[in-house]
Amino acid sequence: MFGSLSITSDMGSYTCKVNPETIKLSRKIITEVEDKGHTAGKMTKHDTYDPDTLSFEFVVDGTLLDPGLSVFSVKSNLESLNNTVYAFNSGTHESPICKIKYGGVMSGSKEWRCTSVDVTYTLFNSFGMVLRAKVSLSFQEHVSASSITQRHKINSPDMTHLHTVREGDNLFGLSKDIYGSIKYYMHIAEHNGLANFRELEIGSVLELPPLKD
Repeated sequence: MFGSLSITSDMGSYTCKVNPETIKLSRKIITEVEDKGHTAGKMTKHDTYDPDTLSFEFVVDGTLLDPGLSVFSVKSNLESLNNTVYAFNSGTHESPICKIKYGGVMSGSKEWRCTSVDVTYTLFNSFGMVLRAKVSLSFQEHVSASSITQRHKINSPDMTHLHTVREGDNLFGLSKDIYGSIKYYMHIAEHNGLANFRELEIGSVLELPPLKD
C-alpha cells in the first residue's frame, strides 16, 4: 500500500494497514563532565552517541482488514508482526534486524532491533474473540563496528578504529588503509593479541589504535 509504514527483517515483512498518528525518534549524546578544581565551573567533553530509539503506536482493526473474517484477521495480522520484529532467528541466534520505511520520515536505510511489543486488545465480539487491538512498538538502532566508522567517517591514524574482519582481509591491507603504510601491521597484531597475524578470523572485530608520537 502506497505511503504505508512497512517493516522488513530477515524473518519476514509487515505493513501497517492503519498508519501511526505519531512517531517518536530519540537521540542522545553522552558527555563527560570534568571538574578541574581551579575553574569557576565544570567542563564537558564529547564522549559518544547513544543508539537512536524509535517508538510508535498503531491500531489493528479486524473490520478494516477483512469484514467477513475480522476475528481471524486480527490474530493472523499480529502473528505476522511478531514473526517480523520479535521471533528468535535460529539461524543468526539473535532477534531480527529490521528496516522501517514510511514516507519521508523513515527511509528504510537504518537498521533497528525491536526492544518491546505491547498489544492492548480493545474490542471483542460476543464470543470473546478479538476485533481490534492497539499495538505499541519500540526499537533501538542496531549499531555495528562498521556502521560507527561509516557514520562518523573516521579515517585518520590519530583515532581508534574498529574493523570487522571480512574474507580477504589482512593486516598489511588494514595498516595501509588506516595508517597509510603497511609497516604498522605488527602494531595492530600486538594490540589485539594476535598470535598468528596471517590468519584472521572472519567476523571477529579488530581494534586499530591511534599511532603514538
